Amino acid sequence: MESYEQIFFAFFDVDLSRDQPIKLEVKENDIPNFIEELIQEINGKEDRVRSYCLQRESTEVFSNLIKLLNDDLDSDAFSMIVANRLHEAEKTTQDKIKHLQKIKKGSLVQIVLKNNETGEYQFIVAKVEDNDFLDKKTLLRRVGPPYKDSALKFCKHVFSDMLELIDIYIYDSNPKVSDYWYQGFLELREARNDEHNTKQAFNSVKTVLDRNLKRQFPQDYNILKDATINYFRSQEIFEYEEFLENVFKGYEPENSDLDMNRIITKFRELPERNDFDRSFKPVPKEIKSRISRKYAVSDKIDLTLKDSIDNLKETIRSYEDSEGKKFLRVRVQNESTFEQFNFKKK
Repeated sequence: MESYEQIFFAFFDVDLSRDQPIKLEVKENDIPNFIEELIQEINGKEDRVRSYCLQRESTEVFSNLIKLLNDDLDSDAFSMIVANRLHEAEKTTQDKIKHLQKIKKGSLVQIVLKNNETGEYQFIVAKVEDNDFLDKKTLLRRVGPPYKDSALKFCKHVFSDMLELIDIYIYDSNPKVSDYWYQGFLELREARNDEHNTKQAFNSVKTVLDRNLKRQFPQDYNILKDATINYFRSQEIFEYEEFLENVFKGYEPENSDLDMNRIITKFRELPERNDFDRSFKPVPKEIKSRISRKYAVSDKIDLTLKDSIDNLKETIRSYEDSEGKKFLRVRVQNESTFEQFNFKKK
């Protein structure tokens, strides 16, 4: 397991009812435990982050971060610049949306870590929304950041040992990353938009299915391709790991020769190799696949599938009678069609 050295830490109370954020002094209490829990929570969400990039290198947070890492700015001054920047961004946004909703107050945490093995640096800035809890000593209602399962936003800047920017990741526990967080506060822009992510993710998965299942395992190919299309269409927010879990991990192949672990390993390599985020909002129009399929049943009959089908094998099945004649059994939902073929049994 990688080990990190904590270079600097700052903790602020951010509340728009005040004129400015309040820096809290760190004493010998539960703060170290809270930070450890927070870092674990952040690391546990790495499969749900999105990549962002700078609008320009002169942005306030980034330019001062570079000064901090190069020892040209002390940590107290830097942490106050960052906290004030967030406070101002929240205030500006709150003025615009005051009739719609209220930005929740919370704690702003700033951490700089150094990887002892690779020499890489990480700057983590996170906002943890306050929550109510009962003080066991006084039995009074208190407000503060929770230890676990917090409403959380964070941004992680990753630098090489030579302080070259590698990537910037953002996570928001809300379905959509708040504009004030990545634009107003951090002055970032998405490295990849939802259209790009949808197109790249779907085409990448489909290519793996086409190359590894289409010819050798056609039954499994049809089931998994339809399941993939339906999953992309049905999700408000697409989480890649949840997709693999729900569509592929529990799947029992029709053909026992199909090694699903090998296929899933191929899927795991796709986001980094094919340049798409692991979390995004799907754009259905980018799911371009030959949905309509035609199958020759006989010289005089074709079976046409106009769209992807949930539970394909429960809708259409092949069977062979005792005389060796092959048939298709198709579930019918159209009563008129059913009656037209409802011949008397001999």
